[in-house]
Amino acid sequence: MLIKNRNEVYSLIYKFTRDPNICLIGITNKYDIRQLITDARDQSSYLYNDVTFPAYNAVQLRDILEYRVEQAFYPNALNDEVIPLCAALAAQ
Repeated sequence: MLIKNRNEVYSLIYKFTRDPNICLIGITNKYDIRQLITDARDQSSYLYNDVTFPAYNAVQLRDILEYRVEQAFYPNALNDEVIPLCAALAAQ
């Protein structure tokens, strides 16, 4: 939001990166997010480290969904085909 709405507010990235007591952590699915930081002041003060996690595959997503369904739904609330379908679609 700081990058997307930077024209509406004074650059908080610039202000925050000048304070040694503040740490900014950005989480995104967009690999080109750094290209959106166009202000030279922000670019010079925003030092970053990329940490990239591999995408989940369908089996991993199915396991995650099965665990969360157990936590969120009553037993037999979903048809047996729902979780594998959702996992396969999300993996694409």
